[in-house]
Amino acid sequence: MLGLGFTELVFLFLLALLLLGPKELPKLARLMARFIYEMKSLFQKLEKEWCLFEDQKKAPSEEKKL
Repeated sequence: MLGLGFTELVFLFLLALLLLGPKELPKLARLMARFIYEMKSLFQKLEKEWCLFEDQKKAPSEEKKL
């Protein structure tokens, strides 16, 4: 996970807890989770579109060979 060890993760958690406080930390976690979900979904859609584009690109060249 990004080359972070346990101690680095604990340090980042404690730093976020000190900076944001216990009330804001869950909100930040939900926001980050939503952002990661949206990015994952976006990249999956992009990959699907790219595969469709590649398939359409290959299809005409295969028809020419026949």
